[in-house]
Amino acid sequence: MMSGHAASVMHPIRTMRVQPALDPILIAAARPIPHMDLLHVLRAAPSAMQRVFWQQADQPIAFAGFGVTAEIVAYGRDRFSSIHQQADNLFENAILGDMPRLAQPRLVGGFAFRDDFSAASGIWSAFPSSYFLLPRVQVTQANDETWLTLNAYLDQAAHLDEAWERLHGELAEIIRRLESLPAVVNKPRAIQLEDSLPYPVWREQVIEATSRIRAGELEKVVLSRFKDVRFDAAVDPVGALDWLTQSYPQVYRFLIEVFPGHAFFGATPELLASKEGNHIYTAALAGSRPRGGSTAEDAALAAEMFASAKERAEHQVVVEAIEQLLTPFVEHVYRAEQPDVMRLRNIQHLYTPMMGTLLPNVKLLDVIGAFHPTPALGGYPRHAAVNAIRRIETDDRGWYAAPVGWIDGNGDGVFAVAIRSAVSVKDHARLYAGAGIVAESDPAKEWDETALKFKPLLNALEIEDHVRAES
Repeated sequence: MMSGHAASVMHPIRTMRVQPALDPILIAAARPIPHMDLLHVLRAAPSAMQRVFWQQADQPIAFAGFGVTAEIVAYGRDRFSSIHQQADNLFENAILGDMPRLAQPRLVGGFAFRDDFSAASGIWSAFPSSYFLLPRVQVTQANDETWLTLNAYLDQAAHLDEAWERLHGELAEIIRRLESLPAVVNKPRAIQLEDSLPYPVWREQVIEATSRIRAGELEKVVLSRFKDVRFDAAVDPVGALDWLTQSYPQVYRFLIEVFPGHAFFGATPELLASKEGNHIYTAALAGSRPRGGSTAEDAALAAEMFASAKERAEHQVVVEAIEQLLTPFVEHVYRAEQPDVMRLRNIQHLYTPMMGTLLPNVKLLDVIGAFHPTPALGGYPRHAAVNAIRRIETDDRGWYAAPVGWIDGNGDGVFAVAIRSAVSVKDHARLYAGAGIVAESDPAKEWDETALKFKPLLNALEIEDHVRAES
């Protein structure tokens, strides 16, 4: 049963409302295939098909997919529970044959930062408040295995054996297509770069935020800014992901196309939460310094970060808030007493991992909904910080700094916070970065910190230094 997306959105979003007693049943077939570059899979997708991608070096599951078997959307304050319910309905009674768990279908998607998000026009126009895609074709890698999965719907009146035969025939055809695709890539060239939020405006925003903090309205707020880039051809998110995979293998790299050519992608170091069985994992990530030019300089910058009262206070706010948020869902929260350092290619952060054993009947999206936005990406206290963001920032963040990730039919999955990210439509890309503002924050230093956070996407999109930055 298909229904159109809201009329205010430029492009329609197809949605599949799944009611097991009435609608077709999800059916999926899978087979092992030789190892294949997942970015090659994305390039093999026809241009009129949506694509998804998820990969992180420290986690076993990575996958790429294209085409549409089902899409689910949700709006408003209940969007997390609505997506959870729709996902349960979608996977209920699914016929998956004898495929291994790693090859089973996955929904991939994300949420806007604000629950009242609605972009009638502009670069976010095709993006709902919440959106998840079950791809038609899914290639999954784990533990040195690669599996190709084909997802479809079976009419309840159809003959199951005939459906299996058709699916397996189509699997063989898709494998031939993937193996025969030429490795030709056309790279667009950046022709204009603009700081769409100029420094004088940023300075006034930081001053307003610190004034509110000193007045006792809140302890911390995260402000964002963005750059707009124009290219001489359509933006290539897959090319950007290729560079990010080589340069930032340890972070979460993702791509979600809600409509062909309307992409949200990036490489974020920040786990929101992951669930495996009855265990939940999360982490606090706040406080930063650049990487040094030598081992000694690197260590000195890390030591300076540890010694900074501002950085440690910002990190501790996040640790305590996440622990408080996680406690109602678990038997006990386990975490280290002192933070560690997460070192990325151009930046290092204070990092405290946490885990817990879930109480009965707690779902992953229950935790995700309770966590968002974390103090690291919104502020603290949360309600006051979100209100401050709404008053201070001049443009909507869209999906920036919100949850992106995947869930499967077992209720397991992984969600990260979409920082170090960009949204693109045709020849236009918008890149985002943010900074945690506390009472002692200096506008110029926070501007420099966000400039550092822009670098991964600027480099990934090959935006050369000679491209003129306008402000």
